[in-house]
Amino acid sequence: LDLCIATQYGLVLASKFLRFITVYFVSRILLCFLFFTVRCDTVANAESSGSNLSTRRFVLHLEGEEELVEFMARSNREATNHLIQKGRKQQPVNLIELLEATSPISKGFEGIRDFDSDEVA
Repeated sequence: LDLCIATQYGLVLASKFLRFITVYFVSRILLCFLFFTVRCDTVANAESSGSNLSTRRFVLHLEGEEELVEFMARSNREATNHLIQKGRKQQPVNLIELLEATSPISKGFEGIRDFDSDEVA
């Protein structure tokens, strides 16, 4: 039994040490990436500083990881803005044609109106 407890203790210690090393190095890599991204994107950040505060509440705030929270909020905002701009440039032609083909929206739901729920067993 002592051997099992010692093994479990060793595994937990190794797991915590590995997690610490991983979080430490990944946070440093992200901070470097953030530093270079901020230097390249100073103009874009000045234009949309108000939206950064609105996305901050959707990021998990970890104790002692304020820089990571800033990076995640900025990355989320940039990705969302990129998708919105892409959608404006490349509008879904097939979807627009489908919606125009069924101009009265209720036309697609005629079967529901005609359906009699008393016939269901």
